[in-house]
Amino acid sequence: MSASGNQIKRRTFLKGMGAAAGAGLAASCAPSTPAPEAPAGATEAPAAATEAPAGATQAPAATAAPEMPAIKYGDKACVMRYMAGGYLPEGPQENRIKEIIEEALRNEYGINIDFQFERATYADIEPLITLRQQTQEVDMMMRGTTKATEWFNTPGLVRDFDAEIREYGPHLLTTIPEAGFDYYSRDGKWCSIVGMRLTPHDIDFLHIRRDWLDRIDRDVPYTIEELEECLRLFKEQNLGGDVTIPMVNENPAWVTSAMLMGPWTPEPAVQRQMIHDGIPISYRLPGTVMVEERLDYFQRLIGNGLFNPEWASWQYDQVYDAVGRGLVGCLVGGHWLTNGLLQTQVEATDPAQDWVQIFPPPSIQDVPNTGRIGAAMPIDRVVMACSWCECPEAIVALTDWQDKDMDNYNTVHYGIQGEHWDWGEGGWIVDKRSPAPEQEVIGTYDILATVPMQKARALFPPEPGKEPKDPYILQYINNNMHSRANALVPEQGEYPMVANIDRFVPYAYTESGKYLSDLEALQNEYFASIVNGELEVVAGVQQFWDAYYGAGGELFMQETVDQYDAWIAANPAYEDDEIFFAPDYWNTERKLPPPKE
Repeated sequence: MSASGNQIKRRTFLKGMGAAAGAGLAASCAPSTPAPEAPAGATEAPAAATEAPAGATQAPAATAAPEMPAIKYGDKACVMRYMAGGYLPEGPQENRIKEIIEEALRNEYGINIDFQFERATYADIEPLITLRQQTQEVDMMMRGTTKATEWFNTPGLVRDFDAEIREYGPHLLTTIPEAGFDYYSRDGKWCSIVGMRLTPHDIDFLHIRRDWLDRIDRDVPYTIEELEECLRLFKEQNLGGDVTIPMVNENPAWVTSAMLMGPWTPEPAVQRQMIHDGIPISYRLPGTVMVEERLDYFQRLIGNGLFNPEWASWQYDQVYDAVGRGLVGCLVGGHWLTNGLLQTQVEATDPAQDWVQIFPPPSIQDVPNTGRIGAAMPIDRVVMACSWCECPEAIVALTDWQDKDMDNYNTVHYGIQGEHWDWGEGGWIVDKRSPAPEQEVIGTYDILATVPMQKARALFPPEPGKEPKDPYILQYINNNMHSRANALVPEQGEYPMVANIDRFVPYAYTESGKYLSDLEALQNEYFASIVNGELEVVAGVQQFWDAYYGAGGELFMQETVDQYDAWIAANPAYEDDEIFFAPDYWNTERKLPPPKE
């Protein structure tokens, strides 16, 4: 395409993006068969090896293990060398857990396997996996989509294990949508087991002090305009004292491309036009970050002292020191904070603080369906096999076994029943390990969990004395775009979300990949300059795009458009906008826990 011609198109289109946002926006092959239906009673329990007590919420219905005429590798166990980094903490009981797993796979799946798990910290795992791949000392590995996509597109590195998934993963086939398996496929053969994401987004959730709202005589804000007014009143009335910080984010890295994305993420029709005009839309790229109205909102918050002025440099300990001292009125972070750190540490230390989570997410005033979260990528974890792997069925069978039964799941996560965990009388899980923060580490073998298992586990009744402050949050969170039985079909009661229409495209940037880190750094630089008031919004956005396309963005966008066009031609079912934006199915019922007495 003509660079100059498309730059004109982009620039013309981008100038109208802010107004368009406020007015109305404000995987390699098509599935050969429809995605499988969720098993009947997808949140109900299998028959467990040890029956759960009455009243327990149960795990997904188990599928019978495949019948095997003889033990495969019966003469000599096939060695499976597996790496998954910080997901697998080692501990003194791990050999006992390993023996339980290997015996189960011999008895239930008919395969004789010797698992060799290698562990490393998150900081060390990626270079170590790369080294093990180079020396062929690892057979299978698991990481997130960014690293898995790199592996998938490295010639000769990974193999398909389509036949093994179909033979040894009967439960996985009913609980992972076909769109997930198809994400990494080659010549119609599946090359991965994927863990679909359950949480709508990791961190774009707003928590606000209801006791401060009472002091300014305001209700919980449900529009960004109401939120801004509440933050301004927090500041004007010095509710945190002389150093009042109306709003903070847990992590400065999240502010640029994760905080308050939903109201301004373009809706599907606008995204299609953006792709046509060569504007990047991917969740980690600037077409959904550098929206003028969003930048203007942030610039106003920071300029008026409503958002932490040191947002770019603060670390977790600084954030929670300020929260704990009562200086902060609104905190942006994970959905789990209300029933987690804010309840167990902040409010436990300072009972006067009363934190609630804003649901549904704040909208743009008078603009329908803008109260929503910008959806994260649909896939959380990915397991792949190296081309020299001799028995990938080992990981398939282990993943299938651990995820079809709640006792199995607890074994690989917590340890041995009766020693490390057990069922409570009311159906909760009693953790018998030493308490946090110095909790005993048993040695776990978690591979990945399917969405039905995660949902079932999350909805177990709480142990007495550990009741959540807000019992509604998990009900909201666990039903969303990511948790669908069929990724293409919305389900009633979903968390309000809007997604990018290319979320199932496994992009490979063979030509422009060398520019991506610089392009991301450029985006972060201009975002900070604009929201901190160093650049005027419209002029700053124009300068950004000029710099972006001159620094490799043109080539990057050409690859993006070419791959998206090829993918959508092969997957026409994904042209339905409702897959990515389905407000008719949203849950917008407002419930809050009772105020403190």
